[in-house]
Amino acid sequence: MARLLLVKSDVYELGEIIGQGAYGCVFKSRNVATNETVAIKRMSMLRTREGLPPSVIREAALLKRIGKVGSDNLICLKEVFSEQSSVDQQNIYFIFEYVEQDLERYLKIHNLLHIDQIRNFTQQLLTAVSVLHSHSIFHRDIKPQNILITNSGILKLADFGLAREYHEHKVFTTVVVTMWYRAPEILLSSPYCTSADMWSVGCILGEMALGRPLFSAKSETRQLRRIIHLMGLPIETDWPQDSHIGRQAFENCRQPIITLERLVRFPDSCAFDLLRSLLSFNQSLRPTANRALDHQFFRRTDHTSCTVTWSSEDIAEAAAAVPNLDAYIDGDLTTNNDGDQRIENSCSRHDPIDSSYYYQLWSSPDDEQHMLTINSHMSSAAGDVPQSPIDILSWWPDSP
Repeated sequence: MARLLLVKSDVYELGEIIGQGAYGCVFKSRNVATNETVAIKRMSMLRTREGLPPSVIREAALLKRIGKVGSDNLICLKEVFSEQSSVDQQNIYFIFEYVEQDLERYLKIHNLLHIDQIRNFTQQLLTAVSVLHSHSIFHRDIKPQNILITNSGILKLADFGLAREYHEHKVFTTVVVTMWYRAPEILLSSPYCTSADMWSVGCILGEMALGRPLFSAKSETRQLRRIIHLMGLPIETDWPQDSHIGRQAFENCRQPIITLERLVRFPDSCAFDLLRSLLSFNQSLRPTANRALDHQFFRRTDHTSCTVTWSSEDIAEAAAAVPNLDAYIDGDLTTNNDGDQRIENSCSRHDPIDSSYYYQLWSSPDDEQHMLTINSHMSSAAGDVPQSPIDILSWWPDSP
């Protein structure tokens, strides 16, 4: 029998699980009265005297701000509800509009996308990021699983569990973002800013053309080497000066067996120019979302002069290069175990994340020094955070 969830005057029927992770799970659900299909994200956590975890309040507040913008390219939060499931346990429900699939599934079904579809999806994704950044919101976890695609082709950026508000001149140090879409400065434990979102967009752009992730590795060292093998070793001035890992640690990287240009076979040279700029190793050289939207890849109405023709041999070379590149990097690492282990140890000493991160307020001394200033409502002192059950959205004050 399907479980019914009462939220104010509405009744929802919880259906199949369509997503699951450290945060909890997402159900495809139905509003019994209106028959509207929605997605309900349920998070189960311990009940404390402080009430709801600040991370939950923060996510709800950001989603409320996003909802007021009214962008078609950002997921719409309909309701937030909390219930006490037992004496010491509580469930938090986020009710969203339902979207049929994410980009990861879409790419598996459609494999390589046509350049016009890549252009369309990239433009929509950049529009979403532009709206967020213009409202001082940093997503910090852009990846195919968090990019939803409706049956009518509308792209919506979702999952704001790691998103943060930011202020000018503030930088971040806590390691976030799924590793395959993580910018070099984050991998190098260096302070970072909103340009890390732009790196992730570049990874998505390349993945839509390649049909698989551009930089897929099993550790931070391999991830960095994968980037350097495809992009080339950056010049000294492009290496983060405050990184605990020096450029010399990667000077033994051999010449790549295939370059990014020959791996990602765009039929439009403008697309590759945009990709290269988004994947600049130096974060200060990456374009903003607004600037990227003004790129010739989107502005041109006639792309004839940008057309690049690849032979069947070229395409076959690119297809064969991916598994060869995997083996090449793994083989290269077997001869550098000591140096790579030192790099891994250096990375792991700086702000590791565990599963409890999703339900805790940032508290490291380094964050207090470098991170954005969280609104005073984020204090976890008793009485300063709403007690459950409560409608978080009605509690949170309107943002300026």
